[in-house]
Amino acid sequence: VERMASVDSNDLFPVRTINFLGRDVPTLGQNEFGPCALLGVVNALLLRGTLKISSDHGALTLQDVLARLADRLIEANQAAQDNPDVRAALDGAVTRLPTLAEGLDVNVKFNGGFEFTSDLAIFDLLDVRLVHGWRVDGENDAATAEALGSRSYNECIQEVVQLRTNELEVRGPEQNMSFNCTWSRRRRRRGRQRV
Repeated sequence: VERMASVDSNDLFPVRTINFLGRDVPTLGQNEFGPCALLGVVNALLLRGTLKISSDHGALTLQDVLARLADRLIEANQAAQDNPDVRAALDGAVTRLPTLAEGLDVNVKFNGGFEFTSDLAIFDLLDVRLVHGWRVDGENDAATAEALGSRSYNECIQEVVQLRTNELEVRGPEQNMSFNCTWSRRRRRRGRQRV
């Protein structure tokens, strides 16, 4: 989860022109704190040519970036806005846009996908594919790939917590207490020996 220290609607993002596939494309650079999720989707659209900014702009404010992105969301889904489900998804996505400036909460699945969240709907509605680098190499680590399967990070963490809880329950409270007391005595003895 990427989180920024501070977000202000007047934060400035520098406009930089890069050469992409033989054409000059204005892109947005990071300000002091990021935000990577917002810049990722904006720059993907700029590189595609579906979002336009002038290279004459020295910088754009967060407020301007969010307004342009909201306009693009609505424009990209114009044909389907009569569908109540699409309209609801669009309304939710436009409402959630400012959260991209604070970070993106994702639950990665080890088969390469993501658990759906309302933040990810923004990417879907803009037809921007989100990719994460956590992949299990099934060829070189078949045992791990089989163990993880299509589970998400959160599912794996829940299983680890459950296994640990079961382990403590099997020991029973007396053994857990004994283990904790023994460990504490050893730590105190080691501390005294060093003095």
